Amino acid sequence: MTAYKPARRVATLSVSRLTVRLIIVLSLAILPLGLVSTYQSWQMLEESRELSKTGLLDRTHRAAERERALIERSLGVAEALAGTVPALDLDSPECDIPFARLTGISHEISFAAYVDQQGVLKCASNGARDMLTDAEAFEELVVTAGWSLSSGPNIADNGHIVLSLTVPVTAPEAQGFIWVAIPFAAANELLVAPDDRVDLVLFDRDGKILATEDFSENRRDVLPSDRVLAELSMPDGYAFRSQNHLGEVRDFAIVPIANDKVYVLGSWPPVEGPAQVFSWRSLGLFFPAMIWIISVVVAVVGLHRMVIRHINRLRYWMRLYSDSRVGFENARLEDAPEELESVARTFRAMTTRIAEQERQRAEDLEEKTMLLREVHHRVKNNLQVISSIMNMQVRNAQSDEAKRMIRSLQDRVMALASIHRRLYLSHKLSMIRADELLSDIVGNLVVIGTTDGHGVPAKVSTHFDPMQIAPQQCMPLSLIMTEAMTNAVKYCGAAEDQQCWIDIALSDLGQGRVCLSVVNSCAPSDRRDSQSGERGLGISLIETFATQLEGTLEYREERNTYQLHLTFTLIQPQDDDDETEHAAIEDLGAM
Repeated sequence: MTAYKPARRVATLSVSRLTVRLIIVLSLAILPLGLVSTYQSWQMLEESRELSKTGLLDRTHRAAERERALIERSLGVAEALAGTVPALDLDSPECDIPFARLTGISHEISFAAYVDQQGVLKCASNGARDMLTDAEAFEELVVTAGWSLSSGPNIADNGHIVLSLTVPVTAPEAQGFIWVAIPFAAANELLVAPDDRVDLVLFDRDGKILATEDFSENRRDVLPSDRVLAELSMPDGYAFRSQNHLGEVRDFAIVPIANDKVYVLGSWPPVEGPAQVFSWRSLGLFFPAMIWIISVVVAVVGLHRMVIRHINRLRYWMRLYSDSRVGFENARLEDAPEELESVARTFRAMTTRIAEQERQRAEDLEEKTMLLREVHHRVKNNLQVISSIMNMQVRNAQSDEAKRMIRSLQDRVMALASIHRRLYLSHKLSMIRADELLSDIVGNLVVIGTTDGHGVPAKVSTHFDPMQIAPQQCMPLSLIMTEAMTNAVKYCGAAEDQQCWIDIALSDLGQGRVCLSVVNSCAPSDRRDSQSGERGLGISLIETFATQLEGTLEYREERNTYQLHLTFTLIQPQDDDDETEHAAIEDLGAM
């Protein structure tokens, strides 16, 4: 048997589709697990970020360890000198000895001095006794509270750039500050990181750069472009990612190294800092989404494999069966679950039963049709025999009135015979060609004879639109045609120099409406008496049959013509030919 493959259809997303509903239900089922997993992943990610930041801060702190030790040693030396100042004779040159001895034994300190409140060098490692208030850089050396660290030229020595560390002296007999100068080169050298890709910057709480490896005009290129350095001076160190002024993505760490007054900024490449953690560990947030996608894909594929494709196959079978009544005795579902295979077996059994019932019905209908055609054939023959007998009676009749009455009856019998003849010859018993039926009736009446009162043959013209009529309407229509034609022949007339005529038409008015028209000429002197015997019976029959057709009957008499118009509605055939044929057989059997 030919394999039945369902036609491909464009899939549309709708809540009514089984796949969409399954996705919704499955999503709701795994939603709690997804939320828990997302929360745990987020917590782990936050912990990883904090650990990464802590590690970055620790590496930055270790990288600036030597710089921090230098500042602490220098601060310790300055505080020790501040403690000796009250014991010194500030007016004697001998007060320079401890300062000179310090610079002599330490290469980390290039200059040391005591400056009083008026800005006068009282004691100095180089023996200078200058007034510093006139120097522009003196304001940076003035201590307001606690110690301070700044960078600038050494205004009391050689003018070289140094790191100036100042410690206040608050003894009653000596007030001022200790000034210790750290060589700038030594401070910058200590900020050289082991890795060339790492930059370290020493700055104070005001955001001023104190020292860095490359203390040039471009020293701010390594700083973050979206942050102000003064805003980064916080007691607690922290890390963040940003771009430097060169447009490079860097990881920055801020670490305080001396009593929250001096800070170190470390600029690390992303692979060295927490950036790598931010990238691959962030994938943990996508695991719930990946699990949801995988679950949905597996569920949809499984649903399609086990259910949907078999349902589509069954739906295709049903559509194909409804269109063409194809047999499905050997059709099978491929690897279908037992539940769906049971549905398929039920469908195959149903189609087999329906096919058998339709076959039996077709045989019964064919048998009834043959019997009914035989009945119509025999009825037609019997009516023709009756017409022949009546024709013999016409020849034996003595009076013209008797002959006329017998011929009128003979016309009606022949009309009925024409109906049964058409039913016998028709391909479908449900509908009959009305134009051919009326042509037969008119032909029989013309053969019988159509002459006027003077024996002159009447001219008969017909025009029948092709149309089909139901059997229940053909009998009243044919008898109306017979009676109307009989009256037209009987009363047809014309002037002496003209030929009488009869026009018969069956017109399709559209929308199922039909009009039968019989028009004949009449002599100017003719007068019709509607109550006269034979004509009165014909008109009564016409009106009775018109009522059966539920039609509208109209008579007109104008300009030596007499007109009869019958308008009615055709019975429309049903869509199902077999049902129509069966109904027609039942109706004809009851006629």
